[in-house]
Amino acid sequence: MKKIRIYFLLAIGFATGSVFTACKQSSEIKVEDAKKDLEDAQEDLLEARMKYDDEWIKFRNECNEKIRNNEKEISRFKEKVANSSDKDKKSYKEEIELLESKNKQLQMKLDNYASAKENDKIKDKWEEFRREFKHDMDELATSLKVLSKDNVK
Repeated sequence: MKKIRIYFLLAIGFATGSVFTACKQSSEIKVEDAKKDLEDAQEDLLEARMKYDDEWIKFRNECNEKIRNNEKEISRFKEKVANSSDKDKKSYKEEIELLESKNKQLQMKLDNYASAKENDKIKDKWEEFRREFKHDMDELATSLKVLSKDNVK
């Protein structure tokens, strides 16, 4: 009978030890998996930030160039109007001022976004900002083309 009790206690001890060892190995594997997942997530985040920064720099440079080109076009148009009759000057003066104002507003909007871009809430709105800004730039370019096509003598 004593042998049976000893074997029974040994069997229970072995089973208990096996369960604890399996749980320990399982939790160690879970911790390692979690660490790997965290590293992967950090790499993905870094890649996303680098992509965002690259897109932002390219976008900002393109927009700054367009704004400078708009300024040049407005200046050229001002020269044309300055050399035209007084009647033409009056009719185009308001349009020129409006276009200059829109161009300056676009520059301010771009600068404001640049200064606030480190804010994560701003990053979430990147696509919306880019779409709206491109739309505004296209509207201004169209207005400049229409104004330039008018025959100012």
